[in-house]
Amino acid sequence: MDKLLQDRVAIVTGGAQGLGQAIARRLACEGAHVVVADLNLEGAERVAAGIAATTDRRVIAVEVDVTDEPQVEAWVKRGCTYEDVCNVVVFLASDRAGYMTGQAINVTGGQEMR
Repeated sequence: MDKLLQDRVAIVTGGAQGLGQAIARRLACEGAHVVVADLNLEGAERVAAGIAATTDRRVIAVEVDVTDEPQVEAWVKRGCTYEDVCNVVVFLASDRAGYMTGQAINVTGGQEMR
């Protein structure tokens, strides 16, 4: 039986700890492949490795400063080209960022990750 987010791709900012870590783990448990993005690359790598070890999902860690718009654009492109599509983006980061934080966006359309 397919899970709710089976083979979708999710990007979670602030994913190296706390709420972001919990959301990244839950998205993977619901079937999503996850990009764990954080300024703390070591923490993001630890979280990504933990999720990958306990699920069958593909998980990558990305270092990103969400207050730097060109950097954000670059990692979103990396996450979205991970297999052609990004279906869910969760922003949990600095209030200094130039976009909304603390929100999840469901991105519809595109292909499923296989």
